[in-house]
Amino acid sequence: MKELKDLQVSLQQAIKLKPEQAALYLRSLPLKEDLNFTKAKRLAVYQNGYIIRMSESLKDDFPKTFKHIKKDKDFIYEFLKKYPSKYKSLACVSMHFPQFVKQKVKDKKYLTDLAELEWLECLASYTIAPTPIDFNQLKFKNPEDIFAYKFKISPTLHLMKSNWTIHKTKIKRATTYLAIFRNQEGLQVEPITLQEYNIFELLKKGHTILSILRKKQKISQKTISKTFEFLSRNQLLS
Repeated sequence: MKELKDLQVSLQQAIKLKPEQAALYLRSLPLKEDLNFTKAKRLAVYQNGYIIRMSESLKDDFPKTFKHIKKDKDFIYEFLKKYPSKYKSLACVSMHFPQFVKQKVKDKKYLTDLAELEWLECLASYTIAPTPIDFNQLKFKNPEDIFAYKFKISPTLHLMKSNWTIHKTKIKRATTYLAIFRNQEGLQVEPITLQEYNIFELLKKGHTILSILRKKQKISQKTISKTFEFLSRNQLLS
């Protein structure tokens, strides 16, 4: 049984090698040669299956990004050579894709941000959302005590700043702040203001309303109220 397990591990490693490297590696494996269906041909079946499955997974996670990539098969193959799958979940393979896009694509500056946005969309979709807060259950001795209360932000909420309007069909150069999250209606990507972006960041770091007002004196209570209304409406507070 151990020999079979070792062979499976060896084959898994061989699948991720370049053809010439795989050919050398196969010679060391205890597999019977068949003139009609050689070791190399058998391995090629698994290699093609691996590439196809990884391609499907990447295109599912980055559909918008791939619309801007020519020769996507070669691009995916190069990506998998640099970042071969080492995870139980296919989703984890995608985490390196935005970085790879940044390294490889130089003529479309917006594409790295678009890939990053789609990865954050994946994270928002996969993350388990906690039970949202019930404001009716909050009890304070004094109404102003709510300013010192530490709210928790849903881990499904992610923030992003871009120099491009990557959330729109037609991408243009413009400073853009985005909130990516999942609410009761599903995945959402909404543009937000710089002040809202700053408040979200501080809340995610554990700040209270009081500490935000002290830290960011230019932020008004009206802006904070608007931000909390947004968070409450989308069930992002716990």
